[in-house]
Amino acid sequence: MPALPPPPPLITSALGLGLEAFVSVRAAMQAGIADARAAFELTLEAPSRDWGFLVFAGLEPLVDALERFKARVDEAEWLESVGAIDARTRKRLVEARFACDVDAPPEGSVVFPGEAVLTVEGPYWQAQLVGGLVLGAIAGASMVATRFARVRIAGDGAEVFERGIASAHRLGGVPTLARAAYVGGARATSSALAGRRYGIPVFAAQPAQLEDEALVDVARHDDGRGWQAGRREGASHRARETGPVARGKLDGDALVASSGPIAHVGHKAR
Repeated sequence: MPALPPPPPLITSALGLGLEAFVSVRAAMQAGIADARAAFELTLEAPSRDWGFLVFAGLEPLVDALERFKARVDEAEWLESVGAIDARTRKRLVEARFACDVDAPPEGSVVFPGEAVLTVEGPYWQAQLVGGLVLGAIAGASMVATRFARVRIAGDGAEVFERGIASAHRLGGVPTLARAAYVGGARATSSALAGRRYGIPVFAAQPAQLEDEALVDVARHDDGRGWQAGRREGASHRARETGPVARGKLDGDALVASSGPIAHVGHKAR
């Protein structure tokens, strides 16, 4: 059976930005500086002083979203109806194409808190408009990638698997964050959407419904591959020297970790 093409990237609605982003565009146009060349730098802050480094992630999905970013006619009309923009701004939003340059290190690079990790340069109004999108895409992904890198370091070579994204409280989960976990060192993810969209390895963790001790431990796929289905054996693994712990299950050489609130794993991962 021939391989099917991956599904298209997630649609990015212009209305996903904060309303103030559009008010700023209107203000820049009224001030006559909308087309001035400008550059904005993104810096990342560590959630704790224990985090001595960060792993940069989220660039490829961001660039794809920026290339596709465009306000639809109905979105621009709604923005005008609530007073965020005027008719001239609405016309510019609908007709414009993204014309900024994005400069950043490769994903997986080690960066440090407080340093500029990404630069957006182009027309002032566009660079300012997408600021929230840039911050959201890079900051969240880099935090997840860093958490998994730290767990991987603290795990003394244990393989790390991502299993929290598919149950995130958004429709379809957050596949870009599952991808970030892979960038940070996770061997595979339980997110089917991320596996197909980004071509990263997948695995099946124990479903919440299968907690009966009598259930069979391993269900076999029809091609012979083993999918984990029953209760995991092995002791709880905690890597801790300071602060909260990173929690998971250590089974042989496999550490299954959540991409949710995985916190500090101490000096070993600094």
